[in-house]
Amino acid sequence: MSANASVAQTVREFYDGKGWKRGSDGRFADAAQFEDLRPVSAEYRSKCLLRVNRFLTKGGRFLLDVASGPVQFPEHVSYSAGYARRICADISFTALIEARKCLGDTCWCVQSDITNLPFRSESVDGVVSLHTMYHVEETMQVQAFAEIVRVLGKDCTAVVVYTWGNRSSLMAIALAPFLPLKIGKRILRLLARGPLGSALPATGEPQLYFHPLSRNYLMKHLGRETPFDTVVWRSLSVPFLKTYVHRWLFGKLLLRIVYKMEDLFPELLGSVGAYPLFVFRK
Repeated sequence: MSANASVAQTVREFYDGKGWKRGSDGRFADAAQFEDLRPVSAEYRSKCLLRVNRFLTKGGRFLLDVASGPVQFPEHVSYSAGYARRICADISFTALIEARKCLGDTCWCVQSDITNLPFRSESVDGVVSLHTMYHVEETMQVQAFAEIVRVLGKDCTAVVVYTWGNRSSLMAIALAPFLPLKIGKRILRLLARGPLGSALPATGEPQLYFHPLSRNYLMKHLGRETPFDTVVWRSLSVPFLKTYVHRWLFGKLLLRIVYKMEDLFPELLGSVGAYPLFVFRK
């Protein structure tokens, strides 16, 4: 089995087995694990999700949602406004079942791998893909971007949300005071493995592959044929939000200020913040 096939399999197993399962509160496990769902962050999270609409092609025949997941937030539904049909493509069959429940007859569901999309070149009028690329095997991520550009029609746009991970200089500086605590927790986890480093029994739960590429690498390898812009989607990471943003510390006001700064300096915060947004135009 190739490295890409192996990674794709683990991603599918994670989302079919855990990520797109609902908890007792009705929320998907993916959001509960990777997002800040607290009320204090709700307005900021919603406005960042809606920011995608600024850059998408304003309507057409087909919107392709690559790695759509279950279309879990109302803001996700808004992306297909003005399109005759939304095509949800995902490697997870569970995701597609949930997406169909959400969107009904306006949605076509296709189980597929992002590195080999089963669509003709220039066949869709808009593409959106959120938080997907960095779960693709590292040597195949540029190919995945190329597939999105390939299926995109002329005079249309594709919007891809990525992350710089621990390479975000803004987040690295902001969270630096907590680095000793993070290192300490890692040491405790290692010690908990038992004498002579013997590992504790595995839980059997699938693990999600995560490998963001560096900004320099992507800037070098993307856009050789199709130009693109890099702006901010969201400059703050979930660890930052949960560490610094609280209702009793004027959290909502802080996030409103941050959002305003993101609108004033989208290119700068797209390069140093947590989550850049790539806009490809044909």
